Order: sequence, then C-alpha cells, then structure tokens
Amino acid sequence: MSKKDKDKKKNAPEKNPNGGVPLALKVVIFVITILLTVSVLYTFVGLEPFLQDAAIVNAEAKIIDMGYKVETFFAKHYDNLYEVGKKLEGAEDEEAVREIVSSYIGVDYFGNLRYFNKSKVYTADGIEIEVASDEDYLPLIEASKSQTKSCTQIFRDKTYNEICVAFYIPVKGSQVIDGIGSIIRRSEVADLSNIIENEYSFIAVMESTSGKVMTSTYKTNDFSLGTNFFQAMESKVADASKYGKLYQAITSKSVSNTEVVFKEGPYVVSSFVLAISDNTYTLVGVAPRSLLVTQEYSFIVEMLVISIIAIFFLMICIFLILKMNKARQAQTELVLTHYVEIGCPNGKKFFDEAEKILNSNRTKDYCAIYFEVAQFQFISDKLGGDRTNELLKHIGTLAKNLATNTGYYGYDQQGRFYVLREFGGEKSLRSAVQVFTMLANKTNATEGTDITLSIGTGVCSTVAAGRVQISVLMENAKIAFRTIKKLGDIAFYSANTDKKLKHDADIEARMEKALADGEFVPFFQPKYNYHTDKVHSAEALVRWYNPEKNIYTFPFEFIELFEKNGFIKKLDHNVYIQVCEFIRASLDKGDPVVPISVNVSRVTAIENDFLDFYVRNKKKYAIPNDLLCIEFTESFAIENYDIIENLVEELHKNGIKCSLDDFGSGYSSFNILKNVPMDELKMDILFLKEGVDKKRDEVLARTVVELAKRFNMLVVQEGVETPVQFDYVKSLGVDVIQGYYFAKPISADEFNLFIKSNTSIKIKGGQ
Repeated sequence: MSKKDKDKKKNAPEKNPNGGVPLALKVVIFVITILLTVSVLYTFVGLEPFLQDAAIVNAEAKIIDMGYKVETFFAKHYDNLYEVGKKLEGAEDEEAVREIVSSYIGVDYFGNLRYFNKSKVYTADGIEIEVASDEDYLPLIEASKSQTKSCTQIFRDKTYNEICVAFYIPVKGSQVIDGIGSIIRRSEVADLSNIIENEYSFIAVMESTSGKVMTSTYKTNDFSLGTNFFQAMESKVADASKYGKLYQAITSKSVSNTEVVFKEGPYVVSSFVLAISDNTYTLVGVAPRSLLVTQEYSFIVEMLVISIIAIFFLMICIFLILKMNKARQAQTELVLTHYVEIGCPNGKKFFDEAEKILNSNRTKDYCAIYFEVAQFQFISDKLGGDRTNELLKHIGTLAKNLATNTGYYGYDQQGRFYVLREFGGEKSLRSAVQVFTMLANKTNATEGTDITLSIGTGVCSTVAAGRVQISVLMENAKIAFRTIKKLGDIAFYSANTDKKLKHDADIEARMEKALADGEFVPFFQPKYNYHTDKVHSAEALVRWYNPEKNIYTFPFEFIELFEKNGFIKKLDHNVYIQVCEFIRASLDKGDPVVPISVNVSRVTAIENDFLDFYVRNKKKYAIPNDLLCIEFTESFAIENYDIIENLVEELHKNGIKCSLDDFGSGYSSFNILKNVPMDELKMDILFLKEGVDKKRDEVLARTVVELAKRFNMLVVQEGVETPVQFDYVKSLGVDVIQGYYFAKPISADEFNLFIKSNTSIKIKGGQ
C-alpha cells in the first residue's frame, strides 16, 4: 500500500462520483438518444448520394491497388533483364553469351528468354529461331535499340499459341549480341482474380490507346469482352454519343472513374495507367453501379444496427447503475476518505473533520501533531506490502488513541500521520508522544527483523499560533519537524522556529559559492599515543570561514542541514581532497606526516561512486598506504550492515584504514566488532560521563576496550578534557586519546608546527 499512497491521493476525486446521477446527466443521455434515433432515420432516407460516392471511390481504390501489383510484376522483369544485360556487356563470343543467358532459365519473373544479334533471334541455349508471331515485334526492337529498355505491343506468339508481350534491353559493347529479351505470356501476368470479388464484371490489362486486351478475368462469361476493350465498350454503350467521353477518360488520365450506361444498365468503369515503357498499358475494371452501392449500403446498415444495439445496452447499463447507486454510496465514501487497507482516514478527511472540531470548540486549545517514520521507503521495501500495511494499521490505531474522542487523526502517504488533540501543555504532550513512539515499535509487523522505528514529531498549538485554520497549524507543525536535530525527536513550533528556518535558508543560499571560494577548510585535532608520548595521528574537522566577519563557523551549525539537503557529499569530497593535498605537500617538503582521518557522512557513503572517488584520489595524490583513514559513524554501520563490510574490505585493499566513530552513542552492536575488520574503535564521550553506578560504568568500558583489542583494533577515546579523565582512560587500557586535554583543532600551518615540536603531554601534568 505504501508505494501506491501517492497515486491514491492524486487520483482521489474531490466529491463522491456515485452519490447519484445528476439531473443534467440524465437530460444529456435523453438528448443523445433522440439525436441518435433521428440520425438513424435520416441515414435510411438521405444516405443514398453519399453511398454512391463511397462506392465509386472504393472501386477506384481497388483498381489502383491492383495496378501497383501489375506494375511491380513488370518492373521486376525489367530489373532482372537489366541485370542479365549488364553481365552481357562486352561479351566477345557466343559461347559466353549462351552460358550467361542459359543460367537464368527458370528464374522467377522471367518468361522465355531470347537474345538478338543482327536481326536474328536465338533461344536461351543459342538455337536460332524464326520470329513466330502474327505481328513481328522485331521492328519494334530495332527501333528501340537506342533506348535503355522497351516493351512491344501485344501479339499472339505461335510457339505458345497465346497472347504475349516482349521486353527488350539493349546490350552495349558486344559484337555477338545486340540485346536480351523476355517473352511474357498472358498466363504469367499477375493474377487479377483476387480483386474480382462480387462487384466486378471483369478486370483486364490492355494497350492504352488501341484497346487490345492482353489478359482479363471475368466473374461470369455473360459480360463478353473479346480481344479489344474499346470495341466491346462501343458495342455495349446504350447511347453511342457517350462512347467518346468514356474513351477520352480512359486514354487521357492516369486514373479515372466513369459512370456509363450500358445496354445492361448503369456501370462504373475504373482505369489505372500502368507505368510500363512510356505508359502503354492500362488496367481497367467494370462493375455494376447498383452492386457497388448495395455493398456499401449493407456495410452502413450493419454499423447502424450495431449502434442501435449498443444504445439499447447503454440504456440498460444506466438503469442498473441508477438502481445500484444508493447501495454503493457508503462503500464509495469509505474508499474516498480512508486508506481501506489500514483502516485509517486519509489526509483530506482529516483536514475536513479537524476543521469542524476547531470551529465548534473555539474556547479550547488544540495542537496539530505531525508524525513521520524515518526511512519509511526503505522499511516498506524490506517488509513488503502486507507487513507494511500491518505496521501502518498499528501506528494508525495509536494515532487514534492519541487523538482521543475529542480530536481526530489521519494518514497521508509515505509514513506520515496527522493528529489533532486537545492541548494540555508541552510536558503532558511530550509524555504522550514518547509513549506513542515507544508503542509504535511494539508490533508483530517488524518481528524477526532488525528494524527499529524512528518517528520524528512536529507540534504546533493554538497557544503558539493563535486560532488559525487546521491547514496552517499542520504546516507549522511540519516546519517544527524540519528543525529536529536527531531522528525520533519532538519539536514544538514557536517564533524561533521561523528564525531557525530563515537561518537554514541563509546557509543554503551561501553554501555553493562558499565551497567554490574555498571557505570550507579542514582543522586538524591531534591524537596522542601515551605509549610513545607523541602525536599518533589527527582528525580533520571542517570549519566554515567567513571572510567578511573574519570568523569560523563550527560544524554543528551546518552539518545536519547539509545531510538533509544532500550538500554534505560535496563537502565530504572537498575536505578529503584538501587533506590529500596537505599530506602530499608535507611529503614533498620533507615535513613529518602522521595518519589523518576524515569523516564520511552516511549520505556520502551509500552513493555508488563512493569507493571510486576516495580510492581514485588517493592514487591521484600518490598518498602512501595507512596515511588516510575513513571514519564511519556507528549508526551508519548498524543501519547499513549489509554494505559496510564490503566497503571496509575494498578500502583496505587500497591502503585506506577504517575507523568506527561514536561507538556507544546509543546504537551499539557488537556484531560490527565481530564481523567487520575495522582498524580503529573510537569510544564516544558518553563513556567519560558518570552514570548511576560508577563501577558498572567502568566494567562496561573496560570490557569494550578489551574486546576491541582482541579484534586487533586500535582504541581511541575522544572528548578527553581533564587530567582525571586522562588517568581514567589510561587505566582502561585505551591506546590513544583525543580531546582538548592534549590539543584542540588547529589550522594546517599550526598543525605542521605542532608535530615538529615537543608534543609530550607531560607538560600538562600527565604521567
């Protein structure tokens, strides 16, 4: 359900669409029905002229379509014949000619191949033959020898005793052959019968001007054509004076449709001039006009009958919808106002009901509470749809209880909940929210997983914002939420909340330019190894320098914001590059160098290019192995347990050490110590603060130190500021200390001088 949250809200209509069919819609349906009925009646009465035109256009289209097929047939003859002619160019003896020509016998799109030399005709295998035709085509071929191709008139070939046409291609550069030809019989022409169908009386290919028929196909033999199309048409025209119009239409146009009244009745004559050797052939078809119109009319009638049936069923469906509408209203209302899978009102329903509550209780103080489950999409993907719904249903029940009977609650996508509740002061509300967040983790939905819910809370009361609309209260609650520093915290809206947001906005407006201008600089805090009484290493801590005010801003004022808006990745990369440059410059000058660790945000570490960037720049600046260390926070290691092991392994392969920072700050997991080979363990400052039982605190701290050492990890205690703390961590067996007791963070130049000088801690009174 979580992945569909957003789509559901976008697609949710403002009003119930099934709350009853409006009167206006009923009127529209009635009017459409009347218009369709009138259209049907008009169709039967007034469609005849339209159908006539449609029928004629349809007949013409079929003739054109068939004409292209016949053209393709003849064009293929020319193409193949031209191919043979090219191979014969420059032929020097008759044997070579016969070998080439005979190889094409039986090839598709060829008729009877013949070749010519000095008015003599030869078969494909070189046998001289006499011209066996009623109309000698040799003069036509002789006349076309200067052309690239030619096509003869129709003739009856005595060899085949069949109507034929000859194609001829001249052959250049040969003394033994003038040209190559192909005799095409009527029976070999593209089949015309496939478009006769029912409407045409006949279709024929004829000579364009003489009308001599080459090939034809009949529906029946009743409409006799003979051997000449024009003679047949002239004998059939009812009015002899109309024949000239028909002849002119066919011979003067590339495409024509002519209505002619024959003795048998009105017909449509369609013709298409074939683009074959100067357009000497035409495809022509003759069809009864009445049959064409009847077929078109039948098609339209079928469509109208289907339309009438469709209208009838439409009316039945409308009737059923009206009948079922009242029964569906309650269910539809539920779907439109609730997330049914979790049984929780949606955002729109919340704002509607909460506004009513505020308006009807003007004397009471209320507060708007905004909850957001951190990393909800990650949790949803890990749990799956059903368990995510179970989790949301559980939290929704808690939200309902928190709202009590006098308030309201709702869910609004991606792990975000709204609550309106009577306000009894910050203290009581804070306690109620703490119970809410604690109980949120008591659910079977996350059982068997390592998921721990962190729910941030923003609150705005009518005491702080006045008697404003619920939308304003909730927006202010969201503003308060954005000021939370840690996951799971609660923040209350006040006048200072807006100041904090304006402060953040100012930082965001300056951060890009500040990075480009080099205002972010690393300070180095030395780490002390009391075994050697020397500087062991250092941690690079970023500072933001303001050149106008000549002051440095500490990380706590901007790091959290940068992690939220994603700028932290650019900052992490920038600090790392500056550290690499510092080490490289020290090596080049022969200055002493110590390992330097850099902090990496969780935002940076989960990026796909993390390893590539840090490894590539180590190699770019030729930093020796073990002089760079990456500090991962304990919380990142726990939340990204599935990837931290691979990151550490790859960094080790490339000579970069790894440190587990802030260990013990609240998310400790000894599995990380056991399974991930960290080089260094940095104990959180919490280990220096006394708890209820000092002895138990010391036992725990000593156990952590001993365990880390057994895993060959260097143990560092940060935050050491006093001699008492120094002596305490020494007694625990800590290897290295970091803190103001030894040295504060200093600039690069100061750090260079520091490690060159006497760095003994004994001057501070240490032992």
